[in-house]
Amino acid sequence: MHLKKAFLILAAAGACVASVGCGQKLPEGIPDLLPVTLVLTQEGAPLDAATVSCIPVDAANSRWSCGGTTDAKGELPLTTLGQYKGIPSGEYKVVVMKMLLENPPQTRDDPPGQRYRLVPEEYETADTTPLTFTASKDQKRVELDLGPAIKEEMKSRGPL
Repeated sequence: MHLKKAFLILAAAGACVASVGCGQKLPEGIPDLLPVTLVLTQEGAPLDAATVSCIPVDAANSRWSCGGTTDAKGELPLTTLGQYKGIPSGEYKVVVMKMLLENPPQTRDDPPGQRYRLVPEEYETADTTPLTFTASKDQKRVELDLGPAIKEEMKSRGPL
């Protein structure tokens, strides 16, 4: 009988812990969040390990930063403020960065490694990116292709 009672107590405790994780408190004033996954490709191939920021066009959403890093499939389920699944509805500019460092310095006295841009520079700022999308209830998946793959040398700006 004691074993049954212990099992019920453990089951109840587990249910309490599980419910705490599911009931994450959202920040005050945050709008409803929509589940949207971005899929980034270059020449049709997945763009993995790219850093993505979604910049709201509507100033009302400007305090709810969205983005993340693409996975091996080029996919990024968007999050708001780095932790809340989904994004507010509205129009967004998509900023994408991906760089490669070759020959990184091994000691403090070594010259800086060579840096390469793997995504065209135009995608790196909200002012110049041509990438946009509108988050809505009907838009669960957004696919964007960044054109030809590149490996463009970047000017050194000193140690990393």
